[in-house]
Parts: sequence; structure tokens; C-alpha cells
Amino acid sequence: MPIPIQYNLRSLFYRRSATILTLSAVALTVAILCVLLAVSTGFSNSLKSTGRTDNVLVTRASASSEGESTIALADVTVLRATPGIAKAADGTALASAELYAALLLEKEGPEVMGGNATNVTLRGVESTAFAIRDSVKIAEGTAFKPGSRQCVVGHSLVGRIKNCRLGGFVTIANEQWEITGVMNAGGAAFDSEIWGDVNLLLQVFDRSFYNSVLMRVDASATVGDGGKWEGVGSARTRVKEGSGVLGWITDRVQSVGAITERDYFEKQAGFLGGFLEFSAFFLITLMSVGALSGLTNTFLAAVAGRTREIGSMLAMGFRPWQVFAGFLLESITLALLGGVVGILVALPISGVKTGTTNWGTFTEQAFEFTIDGGVVASALMMALAVGVLGGAIPAWRASRLKPVDALRRG
Repeated sequence: MPIPIQYNLRSLFYRRSATILTLSAVALTVAILCVLLAVSTGFSNSLKSTGRTDNVLVTRASASSEGESTIALADVTVLRATPGIAKAADGTALASAELYAALLLEKEGPEVMGGNATNVTLRGVESTAFAIRDSVKIAEGTAFKPGSRQCVVGHSLVGRIKNCRLGGFVTIANEQWEITGVMNAGGAAFDSEIWGDVNLLLQVFDRSFYNSVLMRVDASATVGDGGKWEGVGSARTRVKEGSGVLGWITDRVQSVGAITERDYFEKQAGFLGGFLEFSAFFLITLMSVGALSGLTNTFLAAVAGRTREIGSMLAMGFRPWQVFAGFLLESITLALLGGVVGILVALPISGVKTGTTNWGTFTEQAFEFTIDGGVVASALMMALAVGVLGGAIPAWRASRLKPVDALRRG
């Protein structure tokens, strides 16, 4: 005799009030989970999609980000001569020595508690930067002219930061820099940056060093591995040999560390992205207790009110495991329906733009809420867990009823 699936599923429609309330509780929990995961997924994706695997980023060996790094001018000359670096049409190395700074700017919109200012990444670049980061395109206007107080802004800053628009001005070191273009990096971290001429910015900030050097590895060369080093500064010793371009760089200039551009931004995404994801699941675990309690109480009440029906099924020959499976399937179905409703409720936020502070650089990072397959799968798994845990006890209680006692009590 098969599991009484039709009976259990039809009972959901007969108990409309209890079904709607339980479904709503699960849907609300799932919707909130989707929103929280959409934040962590969107933030992580914006950084993990940044950079190329054949671009090499060089920073100081002990630096965890570009902002903490310093590269001496003499070292930059050595780095430009790295074997295996791609060449531009004029024969110059595809390398860009860069400055990295945080620029305090005002946000668009009403004043909020604590001020309306935020740190925006200011990147000084050489003209080769656009060839190395070929995903960055000038969507509006033109690129800045080297040697002039001009800059380009990422399109994610337009509408979020005051005056960040084509034809606007950005104040850098008490001087106004004209915005000649808006760049689009396809959702990457560069969409939240401002770029200007590195040599002029070094003068403005009175710096005698760069923060990083970005280089494109030629197709005929290998990126390789930087090896492993121990110690600090001049006391550093190599404990594992490197290879390729990365190995050559760390061997010749021992004060620096080298990593692919993609790996660098993935590391930047790691801490805050992981924290946001952990927070999402922690909060939802607490909220799930409410949904779980509601589902369990609903089905315990259903078992108590349907003892005659359960007794009749057992008297007709249905085995206890079949009754257990039928009630558990009823609980899982209700929870999954709530999960689907919750996903549909949260879905409209996908693609909505927002921003937060990147804890790795303490600068503004714009991104989009992202509800992708991973978020949907996590939401449905959570709904399934609620259905299984919330229905197991009532289903077990129903399967333990004796036919004679159930018919007498009913």
C-alpha cells in the first residue's frame, strides 16, 4: 500500500488558516535570508570579478592592501625590466606604477547621523593602465590628459557621490580636478574609484614613492609562483623556490610581494564577504526557531485534531512508517512552498545598487544586491531543514498512534 500522499496534501487546503500562517512565517524568514545573502554575494562578486589572472600586482611584502604599501622609485625601474612582461605597440613595458589614496567626499542625498561623508578610492595611474586593465572602458566623455588636473570616475559613484558626474569637479588637496569621463568596469571594484595622472598626484600629495605596480604578463611567459619567504625586510629568506614572472620579481626585489590581480581582489573580498555571510546565517538561524516552532505546533495540533483519520488509515492497513512519511511530506511541502514565496518576495531587490565600506581598504565599495543560484539554493535548503525538523516530531507522534485508541479518542 503506497504512502497516503493525496490525503496529506489535500489536508493543507482544508486547514487554510493554519497553512497560511505557517507558510507566511517560513516565507518571511526565507525572504530575509535572501536579502542578507544578496548583500554578501553582491559585495563578494564585485571584488572577485575584478582583475585578470595574467596581470601581476606588486606591493610591499608585508602589506595587506595597496594603501599600506610603499614601492621605492628605484624598485619600479627594476620591475619594469621584468622578463616576460608584455610590450605596448611602441615597445614600452605594459606596466603602471600607481598611487593609492582614500579621498573623503560627501554622498548624495539627505544628511544622515554621523555625517554624510565617505572614503572613495583615488588611484593615480599611468596611461598604460587602460591597456593593462582592458575591461575598464570610458563610457562617457574622454580619459584624463596626463599632466593636467583632470580625472575619470567610476560609474557607480555617479549619483552616489556629490559632483561625481561628467563635467563635475572633485576636490583633491584643496584643488578642483575636472571630471572628463565616466568609466565602466562591468561591475568590478574599479567602478567605485577615481583615476587621475599618477605623476601629478605624487606632487600634490608630496610623495616620493608609489603604492603598487601593475604589469601584464606576456602570452608567451608564465605567471608562475612567488615561492615562500620567511622573515621581515632584509632578513627575509626564501624557503620555497618561486617560478615564472612572480618568482623572478620576488627574487630580484626582495622587499616586495607579487600576486595576480585577480587573487589580490579575491583576498580583499574574503574577510567582509565571509563576515556578511556568517551574519546572515546566524541571524536566520535565530529567526528559524520561530518558524520551526510555528510549523511544529501547527502539525502537532493537526495530529491531535485528526486522530480518527489517522486511526482509520492504520486500521485500513497503512503501516506506521507510511503515516510518518505522509505527515513529514506534508510538512516539507508546506515549508518549501513558503520558501518559494519568500524567494519571490525578495527577488525584486536583485540588481538594486548600494554600497558599503570595504574593511580591507576602508573605502566605499559600490555593488548590486545579487540573488543568484547559490542564494536560491541556500534559501530552499533552509526551508527544507525547517520542514524536516518541524514535521519530524508530529509525524512520529502520528505514526505511534494505535488504531483502537485513535478511533476511540477521535
